Amino acid sequence: MSRAFSRFDSIKFTVVRGEKLMVGDSNGLSDPYVLIIDQSTKQTLHKTVVDRKTLNPRWNSTFWKRYTEETPKNLKLKIEVYDWDDDKDDDFLGWFEIELDPNVLNPDQTYESSHQLEDATTGKVWINYKWDTSERKPSAKTSSTGIGSDGFKVITELNSSCFIPKVPSSFVLIGTDVDSLNQDYTVTCVDSTNGNTLLFTFTKLKSKTFEKAKEDHLFIMLKSLKDKYPNLKALKSDVAGSTFGGKVNSSTKSVYDAGNKTVITSICANFKNKAFINLALISKGEDLAAMLDDVMIKTTLLAL
Repeated sequence: MSRAFSRFDSIKFTVVRGEKLMVGDSNGLSDPYVLIIDQSTKQTLHKTVVDRKTLNPRWNSTFWKRYTEETPKNLKLKIEVYDWDDDKDDDFLGWFEIELDPNVLNPDQTYESSHQLEDATTGKVWINYKWDTSERKPSAKTSSTGIGSDGFKVITELNSSCFIPKVPSSFVLIGTDVDSLNQDYTVTCVDSTNGNTLLFTFTKLKSKTFEKAKEDHLFIMLKSLKDKYPNLKALKSDVAGSTFGGKVNSSTKSVYDAGNKTVITSICANFKNKAFINLALISKGEDLAAMLDDVMIKTTLLAL
């Protein structure tokens, strides 16, 4: 009997690392990132962070393809690798495809594989993936949501020693980028009721100042947003914000008009001169800065 991906199932897919990628920059290195594309819809499901100045990137970037209804269709994914550039179009570094078939995969088993890049003289990418059926069980659904009386829930999948994100209950986790060695994390959630997207970035400052970390992050974030929203323009830029009850040293808030009734609200915060934090919300039709404030207030920040 044939099998199908069921409601509440998800595909957990991780781009782990790359090796011996092509050179994209004059310094003999690249700034590689990965796009994961659903071949049936041509929709980009996930974009990893950019790993700067390397031919052997370690992305450790995960996304969740969540099913809201039963489907017997295979999941066909195209993985494309690019070199990020700040002043010109990004360079293409190769691609490969993979097809996930519910009649071949064993539920809740993790698979690992490596793939040579097509249309590239060199380069290999390692991935792992799992057909996760744990949310089918009522007890699992209840325990994993953990919704408090305030209507917020903890994102438990990150397992960070630096911070514990807390988001409104309607948001579901669809992506993480984790560099636990350098204590750099990005979390992406989508509101299941309206499609609004929330991005949460935590970056240990290390040798950088907060202002330099903010400049670098916003440059990359806005370049990526302009690829999708070419008419992006600032409505409010770098307005002094709250300390959220002393939780952070300082913060700034910016609001952008992305066109087509899309508003992007961004908060940048300095956590004890040790970490840069960015919260960004892409929403339809309204500035939801107050909701972002609530996310910052309710998220637990841990000592570094």
